[in-house]
Amino acid sequence: LRGDLDPADVAASVRQCVHELLGVGCHVVLVRVPSAAHVRWLPTAVRRVLDDRAALVNHGLDDVIAETAISVLTLDSLEPTHPQLWHVDRIHPGPFGHRLLALRTLAEVAPRGIVAV
Repeated sequence: LRGDLDPADVAASVRQCVHELLGVGCHVVLVRVPSAAHVRWLPTAVRRVLDDRAALVNHGLDDVIAETAISVLTLDSLEPTHPQLWHVDRIHPGPFGHRLLALRTLAEVAPRGIVAV
């Protein structure tokens, strides 16, 4: 979500990766970029910029999701204010957040017969 963000480039890269993975029989689960609402220590203007950039990236991801009917998760639906969800920078998921995403991913793919070993 840096200043040099090119949402079209991100979407094109994700689209290419998703199609290559689907082409070899993988089941793809994308994670949407979360809002910055939980990062209360950031000034409102900075949170707004991060949210605007996340929305641009998510719009591109949504296009890929719609094209391919792949699964999608979001950290926003995982109690985003939970302090252990985030890394110390409060922008990236921490170990607990990654575990939650992994558990949600397993729950998403289990109906398709995909299980953890």
